[in-house]
Amino acid sequence: MNNIKDILISELTQARSYIERLLHAATEVSEAKGHPRLRVLSSDMTESLENMIREVYLNDQMTELTLVHRESLKESKYNFKILLNLLESLVFLGDEKRNMIVKTSNFINEIYNYAQPIHKIVTEDLGLDVHIPRLGLLKEIDNIEKPETPLKIDEGPKQFGPFILIDGGAEDEVIEEENIEEFSEQPLLYQLDISELLNIFGDKEAGLLGLGSKRDEKYELFIAEGHKFAFKKNYDEALESFERAKSFKETAEILTLIAWVHSILGNNEKSKSLCIKAIGLDPDYGPPYNDLGSLLLAEGQLEESLKWFSLAKKASKYQNKEYPYINSGRALLMKGKNREALEEFEKAIELCPHNDELVMTVEKIRAGLEKPVRDGGFNFQTHFNSDEDSPTL
Repeated sequence: MNNIKDILISELTQARSYIERLLHAATEVSEAKGHPRLRVLSSDMTESLENMIREVYLNDQMTELTLVHRESLKESKYNFKILLNLLESLVFLGDEKRNMIVKTSNFINEIYNYAQPIHKIVTEDLGLDVHIPRLGLLKEIDNIEKPETPLKIDEGPKQFGPFILIDGGAEDEVIEEENIEEFSEQPLLYQLDISELLNIFGDKEAGLLGLGSKRDEKYELFIAEGHKFAFKKNYDEALESFERAKSFKETAEILTLIAWVHSILGNNEKSKSLCIKAIGLDPDYGPPYNDLGSLLLAEGQLEESLKWFSLAKKASKYQNKEYPYINSGRALLMKGKNREALEEFEKAIELCPHNDELVMTVEKIRAGLEKPVRDGGFNFQTHFNSDEDSPTL
């Protein structure tokens, strides 16, 4: 039972992070206050989710809406956080496998139903780039297909190119909701396949699952387990879980995760070789370039590390593209190129504006450049994005 709970919590966390990235972009970064459709969608989403919790989980204990949903985008963002915290607790307390899978998956899919048009506004109307969710158990649905109808609960029973590795927002105004145009087309919709989850985790249906799907399921399960151990700093157990995931499917992602744990445990040469192997397996996957650069940076190979950070920036598959810019900034600070470092950090803020630690670092660098220390030099150290930050989260 713990395994399915971990998987559902992991998927719920991913959906939560996706919406929070979208709403953050809309409330803190963009000129969104004049976009009526965005406010309506975010309000509809939180009201729908509260209704689902009230009707599906709490029954007679909560007979009417308790949150105010139609004030502003910021209010929707706050309500979403409240509702997701509540749902996570309810999943942890769940004890009947089939019902828990159906209820939680329906809730997650409802989040993605609203995320699709919100993402369209944020990217196309407001011109902002927001990372999509990580696929796995999550599936992409073509635009022309309709979302899955919620399932009713059954209450019954090397060398790479020229480089060579060297060892070593404001409150929005109240508007009328009528006369708001619907979209003629939508971006991709993400959904969990509830029937597949039931096949994976249901006792009676397990035999119906194909071998390939079973491998994928085990791979995702052990990755989630490894992240759970790593979060608790149980790195030996995390490494064991990631190795078990690799036994089901060898990907650039899992090789990078194993390399990351080895670097924390002090096995830097092993970590380097795994990063190289990951890059060879999928040259478009960004994290191993960044991690390899970080290892070289820690060894003092500043110029060489900058080359790998540059490759990480160009990788097409990278959910956290701010990392190589942060690390390039660190390397440039160590070289004494403070203004160039500041440019790297500012680019990182554009990609990840909610990183408060990064914003504070940039403010300190700016202050140092404007008012040098008494000896005429610039003396500032930064320690964010430590080696214990997962490369794929």
